[in-house]
Amino acid sequence: MYLCPAWALQEALSKGEATQLFKDQPLKGFPLHVLYPCRAFVPAKVRAFIDKLRATCRKQGLG
Repeated sequence: MYLCPAWALQEALSKGEATQLFKDQPLKGFPLHVLYPCRAFVPAKVRAFIDKLRATCRKQGLG
């Protein structure tokens, strides 16, 4: 069994190629960690990725 975000499977679900199980039991939140080597200098691309990930998770109600 695989756990995937709904957006990753939306096309397969709409085509009937995948089936959503346990629709009445939504998943609880889970920790998500972003690891990078040093806090003193975070490259702009890494910071942008972290900010986008955080915003997306909040928009989806995950954080």
